[in-house]
Amino acid sequence: MHLAVRTIDFDYPLPEELIADRPLPDRSASRMMVIHRDTGMIEHRHFCDLPEYVREGDHFILNDTRVVPARYFSNDGSIEIVRAEVLNPLLWKCMVRPGRKMKLGRTVAVGEAVGTVEGIDEEGYRLIRFDREVDEEKYGRLALPHYMNRESDPSDRERYQTVYARHEGAIAAPTAGLHFTPELLASVPHDFLTLHVGVGTFRPVKADRIEDHQMHTEHFFLPEAAARAVNNARRVIAVGTTSVRVLEHVATVEGLPLRECSGSTNIFIYPPYNYKVVDALITNFHLPQSTLLMLVSAFAGRELVMKAYLEAIRERYRFFSYGDCMLILQSPDGFFKYPLEKARMVLKTVFRRVLRAEGRRRNAVRGRIGVPASSEFQQVFSVVPELAEGNQHMQYFFQQDIHHVGIMTVRAVLAQPEEIGGFLFRSVPFVPDDAASAGGPGPAGIFPVPQIKKVAVF
Repeated sequence: MHLAVRTIDFDYPLPEELIADRPLPDRSASRMMVIHRDTGMIEHRHFCDLPEYVREGDHFILNDTRVVPARYFSNDGSIEIVRAEVLNPLLWKCMVRPGRKMKLGRTVAVGEAVGTVEGIDEEGYRLIRFDREVDEEKYGRLALPHYMNRESDPSDRERYQTVYARHEGAIAAPTAGLHFTPELLASVPHDFLTLHVGVGTFRPVKADRIEDHQMHTEHFFLPEAAARAVNNARRVIAVGTTSVRVLEHVATVEGLPLRECSGSTNIFIYPPYNYKVVDALITNFHLPQSTLLMLVSAFAGRELVMKAYLEAIRERYRFFSYGDCMLILQSPDGFFKYPLEKARMVLKTVFRRVLRAEGRRRNAVRGRIGVPASSEFQQVFSVVPELAEGNQHMQYFFQQDIHHVGIMTVRAVLAQPEEIGGFLFRSVPFVPDDAASAGGPGPAGIFPVPQIKKVAVF
């Protein structure tokens, strides 16, 4: 049983002057803090340097939602309406301020349209039915986050959108994507999903214990092309927390491999959480005690993330929606981290495929030395236990060539969960049998298996 995680654990002091209320003239000129989560190393770069970190087999997943004008005022200016959802052209689900003026049966005029409060749900949202459609272009404004302390202006119509925004429906922008230019986007392999960011993204966590917080619900669509790309990628790089939430929700609810699907998600990711799909993350700097900061902390570790935030403050990074960003990676030599249950599944699948490929040599694989590698395997991997220190049994197993290890040894390792906190899978070049013979046995622990990420989702 995990100890309760406190909301206060995700607090940090932020000087107000570091809050970016305007974007930089050049989207890709934003600073980019690069965090290597397995080593703790931090680099200070710019977003235009992103291609330097792209490797073969990487695939970026971005959220192509488009922000719509969602903020309205009554004709007399006394009532503010933030539209959370369009149930139909005449019926809106809204947040209102002040609430005391919008009780059941009260009316509000927006331009020529007059709306009546038909219902109030348990969260305080109003259902407002209008007698005609509201002229959104004339009366709607972008609902900029409160911390910008200003009204939206015409420039925000372009800059508070990603360059690839297509599907209308978001209240807030998926801000990690704001740094991409068309040229930079074209330089990296990518696909899109859609999650319409709702007003809940602005709501603070008020509960003392994180698990007591009620997460908001948002609508999403994962296309077949994006699902297939994720399944085939060696490293999945999620652009923004909204992309993370869709991928992890689908993997959790529908399972792996991913398939095209749509629906709603209220997934709340906070430490401890075992990521199922996402391998790397691009994200902006988030508000203290926010669900977004908790998600990032679950990905890279709270201590490392809070350390990085304090360093960003010292280095005068720009924070929040129009601010700078971070790129969170595995260590430079390319480790892939898997939690215990997923590691078990991967290893079982690997050995099952090895036995199938070497069917005629099944008896030898079970205990003899010197079984030739199957020619169909084009990748080799070094497998290292995450908690290797002091664990001689695990160290012994992972330092052996697969052909020198009997199936009983494999089963013994898989049957000891108390000794395995997780695994790291590192991709290394394939070493042919003749090269290994000429130059020795090759790096410790190398053995021929199918590409690990693909095995994990079969």
